[in-house]
Amino acid sequence: MVGKLNFKIYDGIINIKEQSDINISDDKWDFLFKNPIFDNWSIYFNGWRFDCIYENEIDEQLSSIIEDVSDLSLIDKGNHVKLLIKLKGINRNLLNTLWKYYEYPSIIFLKNKSDQDRLIDKYLSYNRDMYVINDSCIIYKVDPESDVLWIQKDNNIRLQIDENNFI
Repeated sequence: MVGKLNFKIYDGIINIKEQSDINISDDKWDFLFKNPIFDNWSIYFNGWRFDCIYENEIDEQLSSIIEDVSDLSLIDKGNHVKLLIKLKGINRNLLNTLWKYYEYPSIIFLKNKSDQDRLIDKYLSYNRDMYVINDSCIIYKVDPESDVLWIQKDNNIRLQIDENNFI
């Protein structure tokens, strides 16, 4: 336990359990979103929604948020049911709202811009598995566990969670 966050590691996947729903705009997540290791990395948002529920629904607020945070739309299917966008930057308040729209949201930090095509290929499939590409880190949630944040990362990446601890 570091601070108020309870970290567990299973087969190299980091699990952080909260007391309530994850709010990625909270300061406790600064170790991820303000980590200098990710300076100059490309940042992406990937989201999956249940298509049987949302494929015919048009949500203007969701469309507006996507437009506000998106630098480039890479995959956008069926009223944003399946989405992969390159982010302009990290506006954590908007990202937190976007995060809540999806049953399977993830934020992907990618070191090498040249790996963007590999990222698109991986997420074009209908498989909801997370894929760690070399020099990448993925932060995600899996419904119904809205109080658990998962992190998968390349083994080369060490995230400093406080002055004495790394994951």
